[in-house]
Amino acid sequence: MESNSREVIAQPILASSTLWVFAVATGAIVANMYYCQPILPRMAATFHETVASTTFVVTATQVGYAFSLALIVPLGDIMSRRRLVPTVFGLAIIGTLLCALAPSMTLFLFASALVGAASVGGQILIPFTADFAPTERRSRSVARLMSGLLTGVLLARTFSGVIAQAFGWRTVYLSSAVIMTILTLVLISTIPREPAREHARYRDLLLATLVLLRNEPVLRRRSYLGALAFGCFSVLWSSLSWKLSRAPFHLNSFSIGLFGIIGLGGVTAANLVGRVADKHRGGSITFKVTLYAAIATFASFLLFMAGGSNMFLIVLGVILVDAGTQGVQLSNQTLIYGLSSASRSRITSAYMFIYFLGGVVGSALAGLALEHSGWIASSLVGLLMGIGAIWLAIVELRRNWRERALTPNAISVG
Repeated sequence: MESNSREVIAQPILASSTLWVFAVATGAIVANMYYCQPILPRMAATFHETVASTTFVVTATQVGYAFSLALIVPLGDIMSRRRLVPTVFGLAIIGTLLCALAPSMTLFLFASALVGAASVGGQILIPFTADFAPTERRSRSVARLMSGLLTGVLLARTFSGVIAQAFGWRTVYLSSAVIMTILTLVLISTIPREPAREHARYRDLLLATLVLLRNEPVLRRRSYLGALAFGCFSVLWSSLSWKLSRAPFHLNSFSIGLFGIIGLGGVTAANLVGRVADKHRGGSITFKVTLYAAIATFASFLLFMAGGSNMFLIVLGVILVDAGTQGVQLSNQTLIYGLSSASRSRITSAYMFIYFLGGVVGSALAGLALEHSGWIASSLVGLLMGIGAIWLAIVELRRNWRERALTPNAISVG
């Protein structure tokens, strides 16, 4: 696939109204992955399951998402996204309906994996937006969709907690199926047409994604860093509902869901990082933002370990985790989307696959630690992943300083 054919596609500019539709759709479809988190105790009671086995609902969703990132998102480089996006949203309708009707935990895990697989709709819209946005506004445009994504991630918990408390947890998924249906119809009439692109075999496309990951060290390093940051995020949100539902808090689903609102400070962080990235594209400030965000994520787990029974420290830690994870994510995307305009869907696929594997590991380890050793042990998992993120962020910053010292008039992204 030649890069000059993609430059032709990148010339149109998405209208602001279309960007808002994309942002809402991105947030709504990714929210499906997180509805389960504040209602895990209710699911455990319904299916008569243990803490660890119920927490694997989160893991199953993330596994489905990760493999869909590898197998579906690359199609955005060769298929019309006007067709691909509504198809993926249609899959989300099926998955959420199956979750609502599942009679056993086994079938619910299967449906959760399907929901996760469909939740990549936002990761198709994000590189699409990067293609159409002018270079000087690309980070801000992507940040708008990332703000929508993060809002969906956080408010999913609030929505889920409120609906489950009032009408039962299955109604959460029935409501989502209705939302997905409406958004599918809106997107069909909203997504702009794209010029035809060069044909490529699906197998070659997947192999090209692997080659891209092998040949782009910036993509590899940023993927590992993102995986550790998202692992921290998953550790917290896989274990928080259990912590808050027990002594000394004894919160119900509604109150636990309200913690999603607390994390909305990360949305502000997303827009701030996007503006900073556009202003200092390729400069060391992007690498410093990564380091500060990683430190914030690490510090949150110090608060969780020090103040497990202190609501103020838990709230402060939630804000730091959400803002830190989002800071790492936006600074990472600023750099990787500058690597190749011809391969943004494949870049997204490779990056987000590794990113979500970090989440799979984080949620799985958090569930096991919580089951056997409690809140402190699960927080220790997040603390160790945070240390890893800080170390990689420092390595990246030092690398950037060295390269800028060697080529002071050049802009380095690696």
